[in-house]
Amino acid sequence: MIELDNSILIDAMQTAVVVLSAERSVLRVNTAAADLLGVSRQRLLGMVHEGSPLHPLVELADRALNAHQTIIERELTLQSGPRRTTVIATANRVDTASGPVALVELTPLDWYIEHESIKGQRRRQSATRELARGLAHEVRNALGGINGASQLLRRQVANEEATRCLDVVQRETSRLGTLVDRVVASATPTPTREVELSRLLEEAREVVVAQFGEKVRIDRDYDPSIPPIALDGDRFKEAVLNLMLNSVQAGAGTVTLRTRIEHGRRLASTRHDTVIRIDVRDDGCGVDPSLRELMFYPLVTGRADGTGLGLSLAQSVATEHGGLIVYDALDPGSCFTFYLPFDPT
Repeated sequence: MIELDNSILIDAMQTAVVVLSAERSVLRVNTAAADLLGVSRQRLLGMVHEGSPLHPLVELADRALNAHQTIIERELTLQSGPRRTTVIATANRVDTASGPVALVELTPLDWYIEHESIKGQRRRQSATRELARGLAHEVRNALGGINGASQLLRRQVANEEATRCLDVVQRETSRLGTLVDRVVASATPTPTREVELSRLLEEAREVVVAQFGEKVRIDRDYDPSIPPIALDGDRFKEAVLNLMLNSVQAGAGTVTLRTRIEHGRRLASTRHDTVIRIDVRDDGCGVDPSLRELMFYPLVTGRADGTGLGLSLAQSVATEHGGLIVYDALDPGSCFTFYLPFDPT
């Protein structure tokens, strides 16, 4: 059996961890904690003096050691030079062969708030999508009956006005049928394969150019170092196309497609060493503030002629790939950012 040193396990953790002794000395700082504070581990080890970024943890560690229970400080500010980091600090007493120590876990408060928001958003979106899919199946059955009945009526009427009305019925049932198919299809992702990200973005760009021509300018800023990645190419292209069409429909004169590689990014509850970032930026009128909390839900739209499915389906595609889409308001315009986890190996 392989025995692992506790220090190896602590350093491998994605959560920031600091271990303090009863004598107020820092015994261990893992890489995540050093990265969080922007200070090397060597500078943080040893006795905690008043100017140390870890000084606010001393009282918390003392309480945990004396109380023999978990102590949580929900808004603790750690300062390293001009850098201020507000964290949720959780301290536990751990009895070791060398004596008791306090193990303190540090969670950035802004990350925790974002994480809880994304979790709640995904939970509500999932419930809404399931409801929409259930309704879609029922609507599809009803549309089949309406369409069949209208076809029978066409054979029995010779009145031109009635025929024109039946044409409207069949056209609208066909349109609604297509809408229903899009809702149901989002539940069945297809297999992934390695594709060139820039090629998919170019294909989406060409669709927008063909549809709107010189009405919109599309700038590209692609990172050429991004290698082929495993994607459901068709679904991903549809998601990006939906974001671009939203930009144009919001009155954008310029849309910018931008790709980059980022390191050490958390997506929901998981920290990824490497993620790919795709920005769709525009200079349009933006998203109505009243819709920003709801815009990724199915059937939510700010346009009279909108279906309310584009952003919902795009977020579903991101989720299927282990990523997410976030929105930032610009002045003027919007930026929708598509994050995808990526393993370079």
